[in-house]
Amino acid sequence: MSDISYSNSNAVKSNYMFSNKYLAKLFIPLVIEVFLEYLVGLIDSIMVANVGEDAVSAVFLVDFVIAFLISIFAAIATGGAVASGQYIGAKDIEHADDSINQLIRFLLLFSVVITILIYIFKDYLLSILFGSITEEVRNNANTYMLIVAASIPFLALYNGGASMFRTIGNSKISMKIMISMNILNIIGNAVFIYMLKMGISGAAISTLISRIGAAFIIIIFGLNKKI
Repeated sequence: MSDISYSNSNAVKSNYMFSNKYLAKLFIPLVIEVFLEYLVGLIDSIMVANVGEDAVSAVFLVDFVIAFLISIFAAIATGGAVASGQYIGAKDIEHADDSINQLIRFLLLFSVVITILIYIFKDYLLSILFGSITEEVRNNANTYMLIVAASIPFLALYNGGASMFRTIGNSKISMKIMISMNILNIIGNAVFIYMLKMGISGAAISTLISRIGAAFIIIIFGLNKKI
């Protein structure tokens, strides 16, 4: 009886499409990547601490909005990756490429519209979401959002590119890019905040530069057929 159970168990395991090792190789880098993408705002908050409590509060408030947008972009990218994955499974590479390109274009257009709306309704958005805040926090939040909002399309591009690599089972590339992005952000903060004494503007510029870099790198990798 035990022999039958053992053989049945092996039969079930042999029918698994992916091994546990393969899934671990796919999901562990993904979890790290997602954590690092949200970590950027936290790093900014920590590194502007010497500027003042108002600056820390401002970064935290604006990062709440950015984190929400990251979640939206990630959800859209995941949905688009499903369609592309179906074409890849059917060995239809041409339509898989078209699907990814369509996803990238949609994310870019959608993110540009969101960015424009944020610039138009920036003051209203701060009032609605955060209610009564001090004038100092509002001014710092306004400064930080003015600069960081420009990184929204690049966040969208990055998430679209990352979804492409996840679809083909290579989540390590996007994780490595995100690690590089965080390192660049830390170095940028050190230069702009501590050396150039640019305060909260320096933190925002560093974040913008690091996100632009991440977007360009992942798109360049995506165009490289050898990867």
